[in-house]
Amino acid sequence: MKKRAREETTPIPKIYTQEIVKARISHPGIPIGLFFPTFENIDASLHRSRSKNYPSLPKSLVDLSLPDLVGIRLSMIILAVFFFGTGLIFGFIFNWQLTMILYSFICIFILILYFEARLITLSTSLQRETLEQASVLSMESMNNIRTVHQLNKQGSLAAKYESLTNQCLKIARRYCVIHSAVWSINFAFPWFVASALYESALILVDHGVLQPKDLIWLYAYISFALASTNFAYMLIYELGQSTSAVASFLDLFDLIPKIDNNSTDGMEITDLKGDIKFDQVHFVYPSRPNRVIYKNFNLHIKSGQSVAIVGPSGSGKSTLTSLIERFYDVDHGRLLIDNIDIRELNIQWLRSQIGLVNQEHFLFTGTIRENIIYGCSYLRNNVPLNEVIDVAKQANIHEFIESLPNTYETIVGYNGTQLSTGQKQRIAIARALMYNPRILLFDEATSALDNANETVSHFSIP
Repeated sequence: MKKRAREETTPIPKIYTQEIVKARISHPGIPIGLFFPTFENIDASLHRSRSKNYPSLPKSLVDLSLPDLVGIRLSMIILAVFFFGTGLIFGFIFNWQLTMILYSFICIFILILYFEARLITLSTSLQRETLEQASVLSMESMNNIRTVHQLNKQGSLAAKYESLTNQCLKIARRYCVIHSAVWSINFAFPWFVASALYESALILVDHGVLQPKDLIWLYAYISFALASTNFAYMLIYELGQSTSAVASFLDLFDLIPKIDNNSTDGMEITDLKGDIKFDQVHFVYPSRPNRVIYKNFNLHIKSGQSVAIVGPSGSGKSTLTSLIERFYDVDHGRLLIDNIDIRELNIQWLRSQIGLVNQEHFLFTGTIRENIIYGCSYLRNNVPLNEVIDVAKQANIHEFIESLPNTYETIVGYNGTQLSTGQKQRIAIARALMYNPRILLFDEATSALDNANETVSHFSIP
């Protein structure tokens, strides 16, 4: 056994949504490079509980407006503080009574702006939550359009979508009323303050505290001091929206995964045999803590042994593969591979030794060849075509691929939409066999195959 830390990381495929591309163009300062690795490192338990929020996360990148927070808008903040502080100093030099009156009004106005900022943040958050629901609804409807048509749910789903957008409109209208009132206050504020100060200055002139010529200086002083309120008002709307976007965006980084999927620490077994042992394992899903999946579970799968797990739906068959792949850690007990606790192994090396074919297979947008060689990047970067053909033959998909005009360079479309379910499943099997795994896991992997293809696949796999 040995320890090894990988010096090179596999480049992340440049798959960006429209919103992320928009964010990169509009706001080059946004550290979008942090987003995708952080998203990938979230463990399976958090994906189960937080996946409903993911459609809105790229939109948060656009709303974040990072340059507005640290670029041009930062200069406005500095100017507002400068005018406020400088005006305060010169005001006390000029006349402390008038300065106290002026800055009492300014503090009241800033307090009003503070409450409006809180209102903007709340309003934006409510609109974001409503739009998230509408986004998820539209995405689900489009991805399952055949089911929608078969159930005749077009009208009800459209009505639900319209209801969600109307809720968002109501929230925006309520905010607009308050924002209009604050805008009116901001427009009238300088005139009101100037009138109050001139009236106060005339009283001070009558008492001999000020000279009539000082009223000229008073006008310049008022204009200088009130400039801070103009900058504050211009900032308040954008900062309120940005605060909401920042909270939504940084919420992703606050998620602490129990399993570090990017870790390069841990042992690597020099000569892996593939002996698997569940020792008094207790496990519950974090999202369903009241339902026990395994309690004092024991199972020993010896090296070279083929074991079929049979049971009703929901009995924990798929959980078995998830634990071996270390998508989850056991709560109690131990899961051993070659008599070593799985938690002590290098997680990336471990997964490179396991071939997994799920019932819900997924193909990436790209060619058939690219989809088959996914997963080999941990071991090597260049895979010759003849090796790809060998595993395709084992999965009984080679003849079909050769019948295509572009053979292995055929584009499969988003999630393999250009292929049938059975064809996608056989490509997924070929992908699992590509790096000659020491442990091969099938989670109902041949459910979409006919009897002939299933039989050929079983006999072809060594």
